[in-house]
Amino acid sequence: AEAYGVPQSTLQERINGCQPNAIAHQQPQQLTPEQEQFLHVKYIKGLTEQHLPPTRQMIQNFATEIAGDEVSESWVTCFLNRHTD
Repeated sequence: AEAYGVPQSTLQERINGCQPNAIAHQQPQQLTPEQEQFLHVKYIKGLTEQHLPPTRQMIQNFATEIAGDEVSESWVTCFLNRHTD
């Protein structure tokens, strides 16, 4: 810590796997309610009606395309919890 001019606690946190505050407090990528509705109706229901239920990876890919920025796996989990049907 001394060699790099950082507090001992900061170095210990990094060693323990903690994220820097700037990263830990970033908001997760989200879609607007309208974009979520589009994802739900256009992609998911459409595929399901064709007996092709989408995988989590497919949902993540579709959401990323709609958002214009990558959404996380945890976002997919939250999305599925919000849209249990």
